[in-house]
Amino acid sequence: MTSQTPLTILIVDDSAEDRTVYRALLKSEEAATYVFTEAATGENGLHLCKTVAPDCLLLDFHLPDMTGIEFLDALAKTAPVPFPVVMLTGRGSEQIAVQVMQRGVQDYLVKHDLTASALRRAIRNALDKFQLHQMLEAHRRLLHEQNLELRQREASLQTLNATLEQQVAMRTALLELLQMVTAAANEAPSPEDALQHAIERICAYTGWPVGHVYLPASDGVEVWVPTTIWHLEPPARFAAFQQDTQTVHCTPGEGIIGRVIASGRPEWSVEVSTDLTVRRLASARTAGLTAGFAFPILAGRDVVGVLEFYADRQQAPEATLLDAIMQIGTQLGRVVERQRAAEQLRQQQEALYQREKLAALGSLLANVAHELNNPLGVILMHADLLREESNSSSELVLVEEIVQAAERCKRLVRNFLTLARQHKPERTTVVLNTLITETIELLAYLLRVDDITIHLALAEDLPLFRADPYQLQQVVTNLLTNAHHALRESSAPRQLTLTTRCNPARTSIMFEVADNGSGIPPEIQARIFEPFFTTKPLGVGTGLGLPLCRGIVEGHGGTLRVASQPSQGTTFYVELPIEDVPETLSVPPELSSSPP
Repeated sequence: MTSQTPLTILIVDDSAEDRTVYRALLKSEEAATYVFTEAATGENGLHLCKTVAPDCLLLDFHLPDMTGIEFLDALAKTAPVPFPVVMLTGRGSEQIAVQVMQRGVQDYLVKHDLTASALRRAIRNALDKFQLHQMLEAHRRLLHEQNLELRQREASLQTLNATLEQQVAMRTALLELLQMVTAAANEAPSPEDALQHAIERICAYTGWPVGHVYLPASDGVEVWVPTTIWHLEPPARFAAFQQDTQTVHCTPGEGIIGRVIASGRPEWSVEVSTDLTVRRLASARTAGLTAGFAFPILAGRDVVGVLEFYADRQQAPEATLLDAIMQIGTQLGRVVERQRAAEQLRQQQEALYQREKLAALGSLLANVAHELNNPLGVILMHADLLREESNSSSELVLVEEIVQAAERCKRLVRNFLTLARQHKPERTTVVLNTLITETIELLAYLLRVDDITIHLALAEDLPLFRADPYQLQQVVTNLLTNAHHALRESSAPRQLTLTTRCNPARTSIMFEVADNGSGIPPEIQARIFEPFFTTKPLGVGTGLGLPLCRGIVEGHGGTLRVASQPSQGTTFYVELPIEDVPETLSVPPELSSSPP
């Protein structure tokens, strides 16, 4: 208590003399100031409790209209007693003391033993106890609220954990599905086996009873045809649907299959009744199929097949499942792409055999080329004269067509001479970075099929130099092809790096072809530049590629060397001298559209 703040004391006692005594006892304390409010009945005291809001209540146990216990019960009917209470009684009773204490009374005094110090001490103790009780109740409420919040968070955490466990289990199962399909696709003896395994695993995971594969027609027409790759569970139930499907061919944009072909995007839970063609709609309904799912098989950005599935229930889109099946489609696309590459290689080998058969015609081709050179030169000369003398735009168009046709014939003559091995080395201005990037573009497809990543580290300030672009392209092609063959036998990641640079004196220009394959053993490195030496199987390599590359590089006054360590890859280094380039630069000739 402080002297600055007076305490409002509400005295509820039917004895005026007792009220006077209480006031006198409290006023005898100089350090405290009191403001007194009095009531002689319980009803008046209850009214004052609501209007005055005292700091402390001095309550007589025996009132004319009610007892002190009844007073406290009435006061606490809607809420706890909002202020400290000191109970006063004419005679002490342990039972009464217990009852009033249970109702929140802070102290209990007997009137005939009352002294000023006892009353003041009782009021101070009541104020302190009440304040501590209020603080305790506030802490209890706060603790209760915190406990409720904690339980709510625990419940939310349990729900979240259950959801996360479900998601982890689903993602784990999807990852296992993806790994199994990928491994089977890479180990399958044929693309058909890989596709069959894929649809069976997908149907087993999703519970879809029907799975099938559409592939493009082999004749190159824009028609997609059904295959014999099916999953039916049970087979008898869907036999009619399978039979009807075998007669349905699709074009881009037609039905669920055609839309996937045209867009390269999946179709999810399509209504069978509104999407399937008439020829297989009836059998689908009979089998109870209601929802269709279709996913593209992608080779790069090209759709090379479509996986179609059917179920007897609609299913909300699942992002993780959709992503997993799209990745499976990409893996299967690589299988199809490898088959294409193998077929392309077979065709190239066949073409090589045909070229060898045509080698005997080289002399004839050379004679024809020489005979054509002279009239082509006359045609081009007269075309230039016509271009200069013509004033008509229509005539100029005709002249340009003549020039283009003659230039095409001239390129054909050059190809004849190359085939007849009578193409003389040409020295012209070469942009090395351009030559390398154009050569990579010719081989990019085959490298991509075998999952080989190409890294380019091309210097931007390379000087121009004079060389034969056709021969240099042949060198780059041979080195890239050798690296490709080496990486094909290696495990992922397969990386091939091409680097260009110039020496500080800018007297020579260099490029490197490096792979991270298995490397070349030292005993073989010593012989790789020997003519006809090869480690490839009979009929696959001639042993002339690297000797030819070294001959071309040395013919340009340069050097070709190799550095390799087992299990650390191989790097070929080509260094060429830089000759003075004339101020009037000639346009580099257009490189061949196919590798030499």
